Amino acid sequence: ALFENPLSESYLWFVQSHMCVINRQILKLDKADNSVLDVRVLEETLMLLQQRKEERFVPLKSKSILKKAEVEAGLSAAEINKFYGDVAEFYNTCHAYLQKWMLPLNEFSIFNWMLLVSVPQWNLVEQTVEFLHAKGQSIDDSLLFDQFSCLKACIEAVLVNEKDDWNKKSSQEKWTYFFKQCECVEQYSELLKLCEYIFSVPGHNTNVERVCSLMNMQWTEERSRLEVSTVEAIIKCFFNYQMSCTEFHNYISQRPDLLSRSSKSDKY
Repeated sequence: ALFENPLSESYLWFVQSHMCVINRQILKLDKADNSVLDVRVLEETLMLLQQRKEERFVPLKSKSILKKAEVEAGLSAAEINKFYGDVAEFYNTCHAYLQKWMLPLNEFSIFNWMLLVSVPQWNLVEQTVEFLHAKGQSIDDSLLFDQFSCLKACIEAVLVNEKDDWNKKSSQEKWTYFFKQCECVEQYSELLKLCEYIFSVPGHNTNVERVCSLMNMQWTEERSRLEVSTVEAIIKCFFNYQMSCTEFHNYISQRPDLLSRSSKSDKY
């Protein structure tokens, strides 16, 4: 029935055009170092879908197939209207589905300023402090304001001189950069508490799935007698050493202590 339907190809081209958008967003979403702040890329996906919905976007390839089928197969107006009705239903379903997934993240929208895409405002920081106070977190807002002034000056300078490079960094890289600019912990101690809270929240379960994949690679039917502690140690090495073979060779060549320990039974 699929191959006999003159509109099947039109449907497939329509779905393909959206899979490109969704796949692009998934790649952003599933980065290993994403925080719960970075996962809010779902908002961008919602916006893209909403714009397509408002414009009733259908790719030109689908439209050309519709016109051809209307002429050659004698499609009725009702059949064509059904196609556009399915398009509208597709947008409604996608939008509702993503909104449902966004609900657990709405609580963290108060931390959005911590993405540091622009110079933060104190009133937004103050709302975050009130949120954390309600959660039982102790934040000295007087000391925090002084530290916020240092952060603001740092971000202003960066956005003037290195805006393009800055926007390519993840949120945690931006904060790490700021902390390294400070001369002592007193210049960022309260800001660090905010970071410790929000960056401790897992952004997604992709890292867990990666660990499961690594475990399945080590524990197979042909290789099933390793001790659990050995499998655990191997996975830690795989997961934490983000190096190519060449990079690891260069690294290990400069560490005679590790080379000597690698020949022992407790090498992992």
